[in-house]
Amino acid sequence: MYFHFNYFEDDSWETAMFDANDGYFRSEKIGGQEFCDVVTAIHFLYEVYDDNWGFAEINGDIINNSGFVGWINHLLGTDFSMKKRFRVWENMEAYALGRVGEYDNPTKGDVLAFIPFGMRYQAGGTELTDLLYITQGTETLTETEVEPGTYPADVYGCKKALEVFLESAPGEYAVGRIWELLGKKREEREKTKGTKLGDIGYFSSIIK
Repeated sequence: MYFHFNYFEDDSWETAMFDANDGYFRSEKIGGQEFCDVVTAIHFLYEVYDDNWGFAEINGDIINNSGFVGWINHLLGTDFSMKKRFRVWENMEAYALGRVGEYDNPTKGDVLAFIPFGMRYQAGGTELTDLLYITQGTETLTETEVEPGTYPADVYGCKKALEVFLESAPGEYAVGRIWELLGKKREEREKTKGTKLGDIGYFSSIIK
């Protein structure tokens, strides 16, 4: 089935196509109005049926508008949700791995784009916090700003421990020692207490 025109937009775009034999859909230029809405809703329909990684996009930008899923539910009498969008770490990991080799920084992107609009508080937690520190940096963490006993304080403490260790040994050697430590089991990392890697070993056991 081929289509290129939307009645409500009263305009034509490049041809989109759906093959019912293998469930394959593709489109080309879709504009930014009703024709675009229909194509994006189709992409959301694929997303809600797919348990694996994969999100509706427009021009490479992930769409977080849950209204498309609501529209699908209204039309089909279904009860789909965007719950898989809350597997924040798993989603970002798959997104980044898919960009390895194509981008200098595969993790660079808007983490919040994965989360349904208006639901950022529901997605909060250490996974989202870690991803924001990874992609946005930790410059906002300072001794005067972090609250003792909080997760940001732990991240800040780990950051300072890493800085101290990296300053105490040659660059590549120090980085290699850290990677070696992180590859060990928790019990082995805890045995570094009292060594130069002790603080890093400690924080690696409490930061998820």
